[in-house]
Amino acid sequence: MGAAAISLNTRRYQLPPSALNPFALPGIAQAMRVAQNEQFALSNASCVDFKGHSALCTQALDSGLIGPEALEWLEHYPNAYGLHRLTGEVVAGIERVLALPTKGLFKDKAALLKSLTTPYADPCVAAGATLHCIDASLIQIDAVAELIEQGPDCASALFDKIGAALDGVLTLPEPAESSIERGIQGEHYVLEGGCFSEFFLELPEVDDFHEVRVILFKTLDAMTHYLIPFNTPATFLGEGSYYNHEVAGAYASLKQMVSAATVEQMTEYLLTTPDEQLGFDTWSFTGDEGFDEESAERFAAMLVEMHELTELSGFYLGADKPQEMRTLRRQALEAMKAGNPYSDTLMVLVEALELCLSKAEQGYCFDHDLHSMAGTASDGMTFFESIVVQVSGDFPNLLDSTYEGYDGQVHGCGYPAIGLPLKGPEMASQTLPILRDTASCIQLLGKICESLGTPNDQQ
Repeated sequence: MGAAAISLNTRRYQLPPSALNPFALPGIAQAMRVAQNEQFALSNASCVDFKGHSALCTQALDSGLIGPEALEWLEHYPNAYGLHRLTGEVVAGIERVLALPTKGLFKDKAALLKSLTTPYADPCVAAGATLHCIDASLIQIDAVAELIEQGPDCASALFDKIGAALDGVLTLPEPAESSIERGIQGEHYVLEGGCFSEFFLELPEVDDFHEVRVILFKTLDAMTHYLIPFNTPATFLGEGSYYNHEVAGAYASLKQMVSAATVEQMTEYLLTTPDEQLGFDTWSFTGDEGFDEESAERFAAMLVEMHELTELSGFYLGADKPQEMRTLRRQALEAMKAGNPYSDTLMVLVEALELCLSKAEQGYCFDHDLHSMAGTASDGMTFFESIVVQVSGDFPNLLDSTYEGYDGQVHGCGYPAIGLPLKGPEMASQTLPILRDTASCIQLLGKICESLGTPNDQQ
């Protein structure tokens, strides 16, 4: 059979039907359905449960949820894809049947939304903490009477009252107010040092200030034992520094030499002396290669800075702390009576010493294991050490070393924080006393700094 002859003369004859045309391709529909099923099987075969979905569709058809016309999916696609689409029809029918009216469904939407978005609060913890606050006269019972009538649902509102009461206990001046974040998290009242709360002491460079300077730094040492363990200049940068302890160890070995040397002389000594003869471990400063000129110069500068800082502020209480505090108080009072030009500072120091003495006479000192408390990292600087006292002076290398160590801790563990318990007897025995002592200590530090601004004879 030859090829069909098609006339080109369209004026007199109509074209005969073509054996093949774009609208009558043989088996194209069936081929597309097969391809569709194969593609579905490759990517979505797990969506089809032949036994379960077939039973669901049968029950839907018998119950009238879907009509016979829905079965066209199986007529066109007698395969997994067809069953999947038919199941979709059944699901759509179920959704129509179960559709709920939105108008008037919920009464008092605002109250419901507030309830749903309120974090869970343990009513037992809230009740116990509220009682402790009432016993401490921080909350009046009349202020919570209506809340308590709500039963367990009042826990969140009670925590709001407790948080406000504890915020009132921890009244903070600047810079602490803007640098310390606080609030209730779960069963704890959390304090977090987002940055250092720094108090700068502008120390007069005059001979008649020496006696006051000794009393000042011994008083600061007393405050760290009997109030809160904040960072003094010695513990932040100097001999007791957490981040400069390796420098402090080297300084202890070379103290006599450093006291009489310049940075240049110490640099020369470090470069010309074999590591094994230096008297301290150099690995943390030099690795396995020993000092080069740059590292030796920086380390020498740190040693000299540590010596200058120690000479300026290295005064501590001895073994019999209460007796020495009494002596310091007497010396301060005598100096004030004699007309010391720094009587304003001495007056604040007497106030601080008397507070510490009252703690000591009660047998109290701050001996909490901070690293075991909630919110505190197992290593590194604690929350209270983010409260820092610094002195006027030039200590750039020690500062850089401390800040580098602190930044590393923050990146690894977050900002220093502490969680004070709200649950059980610890609320009264631990949380409230620590908050009161923290507030007292920070207020005293602020008053000390302010008093050093201008001596009495220059007012």
